[in-house]
Amino acid sequence: MGNLFLQQVNLWLGKSKDGSSSGLHHDFHDNLYCLLQGRKRFVLYPPHEIKNLYPYGKLDVLHPSGLISYKDGPVRSDGLPIRVALHARIKAIEQQMENLPKGKGKNKALSKERKALMRAHDDALDELAQYTLDEGDEFGMEDEVDDFDALMAGLGDEDDEGVAAAGPSGFNAQSDGEGTETDEDEKNLGHEEDGDTESNESGEPSHFSKIPTALLHNHLGIPTTAIPPPKVSIEDFPGLKRATMPYVVELNAGEMLYLPASWWHEVTSTSSTDGDGIHMAFNYWFYPPTSPNFDAPYEDTLVWDYFRQRARDGDNSEPQAPEAEGSKRRIEEGSSSQSKKKAKR
Repeated sequence: MGNLFLQQVNLWLGKSKDGSSSGLHHDFHDNLYCLLQGRKRFVLYPPHEIKNLYPYGKLDVLHPSGLISYKDGPVRSDGLPIRVALHARIKAIEQQMENLPKGKGKNKALSKERKALMRAHDDALDELAQYTLDEGDEFGMEDEVDDFDALMAGLGDEDDEGVAAAGPSGFNAQSDGEGTETDEDEKNLGHEEDGDTESNESGEPSHFSKIPTALLHNHLGIPTTAIPPPKVSIEDFPGLKRATMPYVVELNAGEMLYLPASWWHEVTSTSSTDGDGIHMAFNYWFYPPTSPNFDAPYEDTLVWDYFRQRARDGDNSEPQAPEAEGSKRRIEEGSSSQSKKKAKR
């Protein structure tokens, strides 16, 4: 993978002979998805179809790369939360200042470099302060968590559902629709919202669609075991009829799918018919490159070189970075109860 930076490595386990759905959503990082057992059917829409797919969040910007950023958790085109990136820039400049040779002031070139770094440091502090003011963020500099810890270890504590609570960047890590489940553990969550995306007060992750799985499957004419929620019809989502027809990809054991950041996908997982009757997949999320240079895939070399140096210096944290509005969220539309579990490396 060259110098691409790891975001998460996960092992997903489930058990559903009739097929369980992840719900229609997108992620914020490039994904190599390897199916080890069972079958998966992916329904794939490109990022620009956000206008027709009714996310819970309000769009902030659609980056040229296709990566989607939301108002309640803005991310850069490389997938970094903006606050984490701003704080990392400050720390990277401080590190450069500490690494300067200890001169006695007679080296003009060294003195000039030190002054330039001091100016850059002041500018970076001002940028972070302005961002905090613009966003109405309650966290000040004294509340900042270490940027490397945020990137490498995730943010927040586990709540009573096993979902990591949001940290200062506004991001949290949640379990996937392909988490451990049984047929008896599925629940019809029934998204009955009206499609308004001015705010996200529903408690659902911004990057999930309000379109129920059953309506999506029926619209596309593909087999489904999902149950449509009451009093909701395709007419409540007129944009879906305007969306381009998606790719429908069948993945079998031993096959891998490359899923670029922010591609919308609904995944129906079906257990194998022999052995222990489970479906199992492995995935490798990495921060999407912003440069065509294979050796230097990220344009913001100051920030990414800082993270890479921190990793080389011996931080052995598990690489589970904060994910915008949750790395995954389990949405089942089939039966009676909900389970949110994820097996991580």
